[in-house]
Amino acid sequence: MNEPTYDTDRPFLAICDDQEPRPGRTVYFESTFGVYLINPLPEPLYEVRTSPSGFFSSDRDVIVSIPNTSDVPDIGPRSYRLIETTSQDEFDELVCSWTIAYRIGERLYSRSFGAGKALRTTQWCDDIPILKKPGLLAHI
Repeated sequence: MNEPTYDTDRPFLAICDDQEPRPGRTVYFESTFGVYLINPLPEPLYEVRTSPSGFFSSDRDVIVSIPNTSDVPDIGPRSYRLIETTSQDEFDELVCSWTIAYRIGERLYSRSFGAGKALRTTQWCDDIPILKKPGLLAHI
């Protein structure tokens, strides 16, 4: 089995728990996780489109979500954009993935990322490049 790979030299996805720490507060079902598209390049990303998807399985079925493609405003050089917010329960129940398409100059690119069920195939990073906070990197 291949180990997941993470590449922060090209546009990548990071998942951060953005909740305010509050003692005794349960935020399990609240949208507290931000999914960020980070552009580490010296060029802007144009015509950015995101397509998140996911699935979960039971003893009898596999249920697949319908991808919901969204346009994202251009992302400047060495900057980032919050592309969605979600909750811990969604990550625990679904195998989450994203396809990101963008243009640099005249060339079109498409990359796919995954987090696995319960974020199992992510990698912890103490200081995510450009974002400058701790979180998880989605694998490519």
